[in-house]
Amino acid sequence: MRAMTTSMAIGIVVTVIVSMTASAASAEAPERFRGRIVDIGSGMTQGGTWWMTFHIDATTPNEDVAALAQTLAADGQKAFIAATRALEPTGWIRIGNNTRWHVSVIRSGVAPDGSRVIRGFTDRPIQMAEIFGSYRTRDYTLGMVELRLDAEGKGSGILLPMAQISFNEAGDIEIESFGNQPFRVMNVSPEKLKEKK
Repeated sequence: MRAMTTSMAIGIVVTVIVSMTASAASAEAPERFRGRIVDIGSGMTQGGTWWMTFHIDATTPNEDVAALAQTLAADGQKAFIAATRALEPTGWIRIGNNTRWHVSVIRSGVAPDGSRVIRGFTDRPIQMAEIFGSYRTRDYTLGMVELRLDAEGKGSGILLPMAQISFNEAGDIEIESFGNQPFRVMNVSPEKLKEKK
């Protein structure tokens, strides 16, 4: 299975991550979005579609994101993942009927075209088969989701369930995904949350 490297293609540059305002979504949180993952056959799967739910309780403060970037630059991905685990989760993601998984870092901002961009980063659970089989996937411990939304909260996005993160020689944060990712997330729309009594 080959890995695919991308950085600017999905807009993951350190200045973008740090500069995305934490206040944009904080005023609206909690929020929840639902979309359909489309996989045309990535090499990891035979293709198919699944519902994805992305819930946001809060966004990660600028100072926490800056500290994570410094950790990544100084000590690499392993230390970066450990640092994200030390943070209070800011939301969760669920794919299909699987158990939901925490999201450690969530950022929200406005793209040049005026659309809202939400990015979530988290570690992913390593399966026992990966450990005993010494599979290369064990090195791809980062998960990422990105949504691009219009004024009504509708749009599309991408999902990288297995990825690595590092700085490249140009000083940009680079994401290397495992297989023919990212998966497309289509028909994203907001879900109405029940009011707490």
